[in-house]
Amino acid sequence: MKNAIIFDIDGTLWDSTKQVAESWNIVASKFHNPFIIKEKEIVPLMGKPMTEFAHVLFPDEMSHEEKLKMLEDCLLFENEYLKTHPGTLYKDVKETLEILKNDYDLLLLSNCQKNYIEVFLEGTGLGYLFKDHVCWGDNLKKKHENIKVLLERGGYENCVYVGDTEMDENETHLAGFPFVFASFGFGKAKNPEYTLKEFKDLLEIAPKAFR
Repeated sequence: MKNAIIFDIDGTLWDSTKQVAESWNIVASKFHNPFIIKEKEIVPLMGKPMTEFAHVLFPDEMSHEEKLKMLEDCLLFENEYLKTHPGTLYKDVKETLEILKNDYDLLLLSNCQKNYIEVFLEGTGLGYLFKDHVCWGDNLKKKHENIKVLLERGGYENCVYVGDTEMDENETHLAGFPFVFASFGFGKAKNPEYTLKEFKDLLEIAPKAFR
């Protein structure tokens, strides 16, 4: 059995903030009191459970129920929008993953909504590179729990998680595994075991992580 490298998506493999803002604003424009969501407001929320997006981005005048309903509408439309307006892959992602696939099993784990990972794979054409995936929207579990879900499902004993936020770091360490920080993403990290300045740095880091 190969060792597993588990990847976050937003801020690690691609940047979809522009497209997410565009799609959510289309939905927001139809609200009885239209409002605008700015791209810069989405960036600090990337990687967090989707319910936090609703609490931060939607007007205070909306009730909790209204926010949840609009969130559902936004997420459904976002998935459809991204199929024809995909995010932008970071430099060397595809080429690096194709090399890593020869020695490691590649997995995906994100705090995104249900079907977002499938849309990511369809929009980028990278589906052939990954063995398995799970997200918050599938089971409402935190990342440290879903790391274990992936490992148990695939029979893996060892993994590293590649992400771009302190929350990713904390969740990885809570699961008991090394964290690889994608410093080009949206967030920060305090004490990552490894740091990527560029995505292709993973080619040198991966062998060290599994010694």
